[in-house]
Amino acid sequence: MLLVKRGAQTLATAHFHALTSFTLMPPIVSTPNSLFHSHFLLFSTKPNPDSQPKPPFIPSPSTTHPELKQLLYHKSKVGFDKLEDALLVFDKMLLLKSGPLVLQFNQLLTALVRMKEYSVAVSMFRELRVLSIPVDIVTFNTAIHSCCHLNTLDYAFSLLAGIIKSGWVPDVFTYNALIKGLLSQDRPLEAGDLFNKLITYEEIHPDVVTYNTVIDGLCKTSNTSMALKLLRKMEEIGCRPDTITYTSIIDSLCKERRVDHALDLVSEMTHKGISPNVFTYNTLIKGLLSQDRPLEAGDLFNKLITYEEIHPDVVTYNTVIKGLCKTSNTSMALKLLRKMEEIGCRPNTITYTLIIDSLCKERRVDHALDLVSEMIVKGIPPNVITYTILIQGLCISSRWEDIEPLLSEMGAQKIRPDLHTYSILVNAYCKQGRTKDAQDVIDIMIEKSVPPDVITYSTLMDGYCLTGKMDRALEVLNTMRSNGIAPDCYSYSILVNAYCKQGRTKDAQDVIDIMIEKSVPPDVITYSTLMDGYCLTGKMDRALEVLNTMRSNGIAPDCYSYTILINGYCQGGLFEEAKILLSEMETSGCLPDDVTYNTIIRGSLLNKRYEEAVVLIENMRAHNFSADASTTSMVVDLLPKEEQKEQEEQDPAVLAFAKWFLQSMAGMLVKRGALFHAFTCSSLFHSHFLPFSTNSEPKRPFIPSSSTTHPQLQQLLYEKSKVGFNKLDDALEVFDKMLQIKPLLPVIKFSQLLTALVRMKEYSVAVSMFREMRVLSIPVDIVTFNTIIHSCCHLNTLDYAFSLLAGIIKSGWVPDVFTYTTLIKGLLSQDKPLEADHLFRKLIRFREIQPNVVMYSTIIDGLCKTSNTSTALKLLRKMENLGCRPNAITYTSIIDSLCKERRVDNALDLVSVMTHKGISPNVITYNSLLQGLCSSGRWEDTERLLTEMGVRNIPSDLHTYNILVDAYCKEGRTKDAQDVIDIMIEKSVPPDVITYNTLMDGFCLRGKTSRALEILNTMRNNGIAPDCYSFNILINGYCKRQEVDKAINLLRQMPVEGIKADVQTYSTIIHGLFQMGRHNDVHNLFHEMLKKGNKPDIVTCRILLDGLFKNRYIDEAISLFRMMECKDTVHDIQIHTIVIDGLCKNGKLYEARNIFDKLASRGLQPNVITHNIMIRGLCQEGLFEEAKILLSEMETSGCLPDDVTYNTIIRGSLLNKRYEEAVVLIENMRAHNFSADASTTSMVVDLLPKEEQKEQEEQDPAVLAFAKWFLQ
Repeated sequence: MLLVKRGAQTLATAHFHALTSFTLMPPIVSTPNSLFHSHFLLFSTKPNPDSQPKPPFIPSPSTTHPELKQLLYHKSKVGFDKLEDALLVFDKMLLLKSGPLVLQFNQLLTALVRMKEYSVAVSMFRELRVLSIPVDIVTFNTAIHSCCHLNTLDYAFSLLAGIIKSGWVPDVFTYNALIKGLLSQDRPLEAGDLFNKLITYEEIHPDVVTYNTVIDGLCKTSNTSMALKLLRKMEEIGCRPDTITYTSIIDSLCKERRVDHALDLVSEMTHKGISPNVFTYNTLIKGLLSQDRPLEAGDLFNKLITYEEIHPDVVTYNTVIKGLCKTSNTSMALKLLRKMEEIGCRPNTITYTLIIDSLCKERRVDHALDLVSEMIVKGIPPNVITYTILIQGLCISSRWEDIEPLLSEMGAQKIRPDLHTYSILVNAYCKQGRTKDAQDVIDIMIEKSVPPDVITYSTLMDGYCLTGKMDRALEVLNTMRSNGIAPDCYSYSILVNAYCKQGRTKDAQDVIDIMIEKSVPPDVITYSTLMDGYCLTGKMDRALEVLNTMRSNGIAPDCYSYTILINGYCQGGLFEEAKILLSEMETSGCLPDDVTYNTIIRGSLLNKRYEEAVVLIENMRAHNFSADASTTSMVVDLLPKEEQKEQEEQDPAVLAFAKWFLQSMAGMLVKRGALFHAFTCSSLFHSHFLPFSTNSEPKRPFIPSSSTTHPQLQQLLYEKSKVGFNKLDDALEVFDKMLQIKPLLPVIKFSQLLTALVRMKEYSVAVSMFREMRVLSIPVDIVTFNTIIHSCCHLNTLDYAFSLLAGIIKSGWVPDVFTYTTLIKGLLSQDKPLEADHLFRKLIRFREIQPNVVMYSTIIDGLCKTSNTSTALKLLRKMENLGCRPNAITYTSIIDSLCKERRVDNALDLVSVMTHKGISPNVITYNSLLQGLCSSGRWEDTERLLTEMGVRNIPSDLHTYNILVDAYCKEGRTKDAQDVIDIMIEKSVPPDVITYNTLMDGFCLRGKTSRALEILNTMRNNGIAPDCYSFNILINGYCKRQEVDKAINLLRQMPVEGIKADVQTYSTIIHGLFQMGRHNDVHNLFHEMLKKGNKPDIVTCRILLDGLFKNRYIDEAISLFRMMECKDTVHDIQIHTIVIDGLCKNGKLYEARNIFDKLASRGLQPNVITHNIMIRGLCQEGLFEEAKILLSEMETSGCLPDDVTYNTIIRGSLLNKRYEEAVVLIENMRAHNFSADASTTSMVVDLLPKEEQKEQEEQDPAVLAFAKWFLQ
């Protein structure tokens, strides 16, 4: 009978705030007590202690009206137990002779909403309308609320029209629901527009719930500043905010790490008599802890406990416990757990799991197991996360016998292990060499329908490699592929590492070839591992080939890569080559570390190059590095043993070197309070050098605990100073651990931690940590200062960077070349070349330092980037005069800048100069020249340059060919561009995605989208995955040809290929849709764009405004512009110009002029196009005098009129019959070398009489004279 019986749908939703504000008065019904028990208690959520559970209530023909009314009233508060019960009640209501009141139907719909049966509620509402059963505003509001939860907003807004049509007036609850619906669909612009309309047209008086809904939506879409403005607005109009209002904004501020602003807001609300609630405090505590401010969080928590009005809830305690566990205060967390139980706050699974995790990390697994038992006894069920943490703890403690019972316990609790649980077991077994057990775990996973992922299989491969079972590792790789799991770079790198350890470099190379074939690009670790393999087998030429391959593939070698090669050269007796490589490191910006220095120093000793060893040691110490155990041991071995002293004569030079080294080392150790013998200790050798050998296996991120030893922590710091931590929290935990160690670790370890943060680009955190070190009086050195100065330059806080320069001198350190190079680079990056030059000159004049080639190259590069090429050339001559030899980098910076200034002949001359001086140009130098020649259209010189590269044995790289492809495509020579790509493939320089994108763009520019599509398919066939830009090029090509549907099809294809469309993708299609007048499609696509997380940029805003105006959606365009103004996203003269143009063309000159007049106050300078539009608008409205004034203002403000300006105002003078002034304007135009355009000329010609008019009417002689003068 009922439609909803056949098609009910269940959808997940959120709370309905507005519905809770409905006041549904209970029906005044006098019913006997027995009747109440027999029908009402059956649907109560509380059990009746005096009776057994009864079957569900089924209304029968004998059910009375009062019984039904009582039932409906109750169920509107809690919902029905089952959907079938609600449907039976609805059937009963339809059968009643005296039909139920609308109130009862409203209560039934409300009950369905409480059950989250929104689709059923909507279907029931529709049936009420079909059956002509009366409804009221509450019925409509309930249906609208359901539609919003079902994301059927179009139907919700049609119901709004239905309300008005039915004679009801939409109330505040109606609009609250609609606004909330728009915000839930990430449509803040429309929600804001609706809200503003309500206020503007005084449809309703928004209450605090309306404001809260809008503010909450703004906060959830990261528009916190707008939410704050709205808070001030509601206060201005007399709507008092409540706790919910403030808490929404406070929560958003904390998520944006603006905790101090949030604290200010709490003080403000308290001052205004609005009490924060427990949610407010939870948000603040979480925010403080996320910013590593535990003391303030603790103070706030203690304050909360003392309040009588507010009681901390389980979320509060969990937040604080998480913070304590994170800072290794597990004992305090346990005390807090007991405290919350004492005051009657019941802990939940999260509470216990947080503490169990912390106990396991501290290797206190027995305590963790006891806590799980306690949970079960107290009826708090552990979940899969709890058990997974315990299993990891047992594995780390090697308590294998306890793992099986724990898994059995999980089964008894009906908790299924997940992927992470099994992966932990696989990893633990593999580390123990128990690959059979690890394989068994994977078999169980497959049996239990928990498919292993790439990490699981890679871990098993690593386990087989560790035990030398390469065949089994390859089997696992093939199993991955057959199961549809693509191996990643780490999977293949495991094999490369294992083969290299076994000396099987041919097999390792084959693996890398397979990686490239499978479109899995090797990374720097993969290549470095292969290089190490070749070095270990003495194949240095092959190792060098790998280094060059890395570079040609766009992978910059790191310090570890260079150190491997240096070690290989030293071991092979090729010390000169090792020195050249060290020099290359310094000039390429990859600075050597202590391992590099120690490696080459040991090489110099091995090759008996003691004088050079002295220079290298001094250089190492200048960089604040020291000799490690292996180097020191090697020097000690140079001293004669007791039995040798009388038997053979020792080389005096060797003895002198060894004594100098050991005396200086002892002096350094005394300075630092260390023991000399520590340097010859084998354990130190293992903790500082061996962990960075290529033979070590990749490990999981190390998190320090109370049991962490000094060597472990020092090893971690050294390692992380090269690559950075995986997470910021890990770095902060390490810092906390370092502060607890007594005595403190050496200053170099703190410097390594700061360096790790810099590698992570966490510059602000590095500066904050440095400040804390200074407050805690932790020693720092010149390296520490240099690291922070580097961070300040990246943060554009140069004032603080220069204050640190003063701090270096005050602390007794001497600023070095790195200090000043960093400061100069910072000044140049902020476009302050004069200040950089001034500082540099001071350094030379007062001989503060001896600038090296790196410093000169830095300044020259900065000057070139700020278009000061002439000054850069002068500095090049200056450095040569001072005896500092420039290198290829120095010259290339200037050559590149000259080419960009179209001074290619000067650049070619400079190449001749550097070649004459014995400085070889590299491929980067030639690429700059090639780009310059192509930009100038000098194709014949391009051929000669490529020939010269061949003569000099400088192979063209990927960038060289890309320059050529790009240049040919811009000239429309796509055939030549295609030929270049064919040559690339022939020369084994595989084109990349940029190459193919450029060629696609070339075809699209010529309208050949079909050829562009062929290129896209060629990319895929060659194993090169197209990126978002590839699709954007083709989409743009289709839109230009008005084939927008093809563009949309490509958009739909992107997610299938794992590519996320960006804002440019959507903007291009929106522009195409506007050009074809498909406004509705624009609307839908724009909301899709927002839903996908793409925020409109300035280009999108321009396209939207321009399209709306051109398609005559004037009100919508103005509404969008006002919304943009509110969000402060319209600081763009082009957007204002579009709006002014749209308003003028649609007869809204007053509004256009108002916006134009406000440009200056908004910090915007109108350009010539803006003025032209305004002048045209004034002329068309007959305001010629105002147009003349505006022209005069243009000339005085420095915005000179162009030919369009003059032609526009001349046509205006003709339109307004101001012929004498037209003559003056035309003369002025011609004086500026502009001429009349076709429109102006046509307008003048039209002044002349037609043949049929000559005899019929007399012409104005002045007009005729003007027209003839103009045409002559």
